[in-house]
Amino acid sequence: MTLVEIDSNLLTNPTAGAAAMEIRHVRYFLALCREGNFTRAAERCGIAQPSLTDAIKKLELELGGALYSRARHPLSASRPTRLALAIRPHLEQVHANVERARRVAEDYRCESAWNKDPVFGT
Repeated sequence: MTLVEIDSNLLTNPTAGAAAMEIRHVRYFLALCREGNFTRAAERCGIAQPSLTDAIKKLELELGGALYSRARHPLSASRPTRLALAIRPHLEQVHANVERARRVAEDYRCESAWNKDPVFGT
């Protein structure tokens, strides 16, 4: 692919150069949905508020639009945009699937420790 083709691709698909969505960004977004406030969502996630803000900005960049109208006062509620309301159920499903996959993996590790799984040479 030439530079012209890459530039053309970015013009027609602005998120083509964006990084893949990260699960932690999804978790932070969902915490923000529940809390309605960047500071409280950051506390809920156990991270600093600027880190949460950066993660939400990266998610906005990837999705191509604002997810929250930022409140002027740090303790007042931030309002979700129509985009945030539209994607929330999908990201809740993604998060639930990730959690289920982690539980299955944990169950498998516990089971294979007892059964000495031959796939891993134990």
